[in-house]
Amino acid sequence: MEEHKHNQPSIILHRHPAELLPVILMVLMAFLAGGLLVIFLPLLGLPFSPVLGGWVVLFGGLYLIGLLGSLVYEWMVWYLDFWLLVDTPDEISLVDVELLGFFRHRIAELPLAAVQDVLVERRGFLANLFRYGDIRVQSAGKEGFFLLRSISQPAKVRERILELASRAKARLAEQQMGHAPTIASQEAASPDDENLSHF
Repeated sequence: MEEHKHNQPSIILHRHPAELLPVILMVLMAFLAGGLLVIFLPLLGLPFSPVLGGWVVLFGGLYLIGLLGSLVYEWMVWYLDFWLLVDTPDEISLVDVELLGFFRHRIAELPLAAVQDVLVERRGFLANLFRYGDIRVQSAGKEGFFLLRSISQPAKVRERILELASRAKARLAEQQMGHAPTIASQEAASPDDENLSHF
């Protein structure tokens, strides 16, 4: 959970970094497999030549670039796919920013005044080891629900969301109560207007 301040104060929620461990392990295993292939290539009995050496260097370089590129891409997806808890005098909401491609984002917003329930679920060995889990924010609006995946310290984040939702509902009730006297005063003034019209 990260405090982030631009023009508005907010809290950025990323997936737990442990989500990257399987990708990192796969890249390391592929790197080791490529290195072992290069080491044991002379044992295959192929005659060594500058041409063969050049091809080995070329494909080895492309293989290494592909592995590093896949690792960088997974990190970009992790970093640019996040959730934003916005708490300002104008709005209290949850924003979901999802990376769909290198140049495409999907942004959805859930007003926390519409939150009905917040559930936490922790599944898997890594989730229990590093203490992260999924948070399901159920809404009464058309959004349905937001799923925050692999969030660090999900119980604390759940409490924070419920706290903001309570404040948002209280603020909405105050705004509705603030509009009520205006309507009542207009209704109370209408008989006088009618009397004046018949005078």
